[in-house]
Amino acid sequence: MARESGTKDKYFQHFLDLIQAEANRIRKANKGVPATDGTTKVDQLKAALKNFRAELPENVFNPTLLVPDFDPNQDSPFEVLHVILLGVVKYFWRDAVSRQSDEDKEILKTRLSSANVAGLGISPLRGHTLVQYAGSLVGRDFRTVLQVAPSVLHGMIPEEAYEAWVALCRLAPLVFQPAIENCRSTWSMSVLLLVRDILRLTSPQTALQDAITDFLAATALWTTQWFNKPKFHLFLHLLEHIKRFGPAALVLHGRL
Repeated sequence: MARESGTKDKYFQHFLDLIQAEANRIRKANKGVPATDGTTKVDQLKAALKNFRAELPENVFNPTLLVPDFDPNQDSPFEVLHVILLGVVKYFWRDAVSRQSDEDKEILKTRLSSANVAGLGISPLRGHTLVQYAGSLVGRDFRTVLQVAPSVLHGMIPEEAYEAWVALCRLAPLVFQPAIENCRSTWSMSVLLLVRDILRLTSPQTALQDAITDFLAATALWTTQWFNKPKFHLFLHLLEHIKRFGPAALVLHGRL
C-alpha cells in the first residue's frame, strides 16, 4: 500500500507489524489442528486477531494526522539542504565523477582548483577533495560545486547530462533567494524580479515555474531513471511551498 500510494505511516507500521507477527504465530500454532465448532481456520484467525486488536491502543494511526487543518503535503516545506544540495546536486556530482577515468579525474581536479571564485564569497576550491571524496561531501561542498559545475564539467560529461546541470544551476539562484522584499505584491513578482536579468525572461511571474520545468525536462531527456528518486518529485510542489512558507532558503537546515 505504501508503495502504491507513496504514503508511509511508521507509527501505524509498528502496530501493523505486531498484528502480522500475531497472525503468523496463530497460523503456526494451528498448523495441523482441525477447526472445531463448525468454524473454519480463517474464522478462528479473524476472531483471535480481533481480540488482539482490542488490546492495542484505540488509535493506531499517527496522532499528528488527526490535528485539525493539518495537511502533511502542504505543511511540510521544501527543504533546500536535503532536496537540492544533499539530493540532486549530490546525485549529479557523484555521477559526473564516476564517469571520469583516472586521467580525467586529474583534469577535473585541476579545473576545480583553478576556478575563479572571485565574487562567490568562498575560499579557493580544493579540487582533490571534491573529486577524491565525492561520496562523502557535505552540504557546503555541494553548494560550492553547484556554483562552478557548468564551467568545470564542460566537455567532461555527456551533453544531455551537461544540459541538466545547466538547468539546475539556472534554477538554484531562484530557490536560494533569501527574502521577499515587497510582501504586499504578488509573491512571484517580489522574488523573481531580483533574478529577471539573470534569466533574461520577460515575464518574471513565470520565471521560477519555467526554471523548474526546464530542469525536470532536461533531466528527463538525460534519463528518466533519476525520477525513481522521490526528491525530484518535490520540485513540482516548490511553488506552493514558497507561497505558503516564504523563500525556500528560510527552511535551510544545517550549517553550510
